[in-house]
Amino acid sequence: MAVTKYPLIIFTIAYLTRTAFTFPSSLQEDPAVTKLRTYLRFRSAHPDPDSGYEQAIPWLEQYAEELGLEFNFLDLDEPNRFAVWMTWRGSDPSLKSVLLNSHMDVVAAEPDKWEYHPFEAYKDAEGNIFGRGASDMKSATIAELEAIRKLKTSGFQPLRTIHLTVMPDEELGGVRGMIPFVKTDEFKNLNVGINIDEGFPIDSENMVHITYAEKSIWQFNITARGAAGHASTLPEYTAGQRLQVVIDKLLAYRESELQKLQNPDVTVDQLTSLNLVRLGGGIGDNTIPNEVWASFDMRIWLLPNWNFTDVENMILNITEEARLGSTPNEVTLNFILKSMEAGRTTPDDSNVWWTVVQDSCREMNITCPPNVLSAATDGRYVRSMDIPVFGICPFPNTPNTAHQDNEFINEANFLKGIERYATLIQKLAVLPGNLYP
Repeated sequence: MAVTKYPLIIFTIAYLTRTAFTFPSSLQEDPAVTKLRTYLRFRSAHPDPDSGYEQAIPWLEQYAEELGLEFNFLDLDEPNRFAVWMTWRGSDPSLKSVLLNSHMDVVAAEPDKWEYHPFEAYKDAEGNIFGRGASDMKSATIAELEAIRKLKTSGFQPLRTIHLTVMPDEELGGVRGMIPFVKTDEFKNLNVGINIDEGFPIDSENMVHITYAEKSIWQFNITARGAAGHASTLPEYTAGQRLQVVIDKLLAYRESELQKLQNPDVTVDQLTSLNLVRLGGGIGDNTIPNEVWASFDMRIWLLPNWNFTDVENMILNITEEARLGSTPNEVTLNFILKSMEAGRTTPDDSNVWWTVVQDSCREMNITCPPNVLSAATDGRYVRSMDIPVFGICPFPNTPNTAHQDNEFINEANFLKGIERYATLIQKLAVLPGNLYP
């Protein structure tokens, strides 16, 4: 592994094509908005984000140089396994640093389902900017960088060093980025004391949710096999019968969690969600298939009497019951994703970073309640290193359109988010060493 500048040839490609991502000055829009719209046009969408990376990385390097930030690119030894980070050195680099983490990858978009092309970064008359990543989460990357510009312009000097990481594959679970990165000496040398990571927007002027924990994601596929034949027959122990046992029992568990919401003191954040997301099998309408399958998504919220072993045993027991006396290979379980990170960051005054976040919120006249994120971010891997992590999305009056058609952010709310980031970053970066070394 090596920390390097990104290959010059790729920078040249981006430079030669950057006019395609420049907007007319006659629009007289805020330069920060122009930066966002440029970034949104890089097609870093799965399943083929390579061309977007090739444009975004040298562009971010140029951005860092413009702001007077150090730029680093770490090659993690395999194609598209890397980490990018920018650094603003504090006056006391011995103190634990502030890490601002985001990701450059986005989920796929189907242009024919959008009002405007998802990589055009179209801005309508109301200032709504449409583009894949407008909500999740290219807007946060640019807002953090522009907040640093604002602080630098004001003459502010941080006490603590500030790092901004931009990761390649949060949408795929971090396997090419944050998972290997946190195990490197380069990450260790960042000396992170607090990570501000991805949050989720809410449509409110004066409230921002602060994520202190995430549910663990398990995604799994159960395949059932059995007697096949003509659909006019009634063979015993078909694949469908066996899969029905699985579906019935797993959805019964889902119903038991759903019923807990009848208690007004219980929220979905305190529950484990389980959903049937895909079904498949069969080759014809008049043929009993010898194999059918179902895929499930679980977002696990651990309790003192409900741990990962309990969850897995429940699934295994249901799989066993579905075999209906058959051999084990008649019903098989395959995990697609099995996140075992279960860390939580304490959201109360015993945590000095929490008090700093709350002080920032009070200064901005906003309410910032603690919240659990039902989705998952790269922050869970940082949290697994015993580093406190809070997820924050500072943009006011912003509906959550992540992963949706016509994903957007309003430019006025985006600019307000920059102001909020600047306030938060400033307070985090001046926390005295006697309060947190």
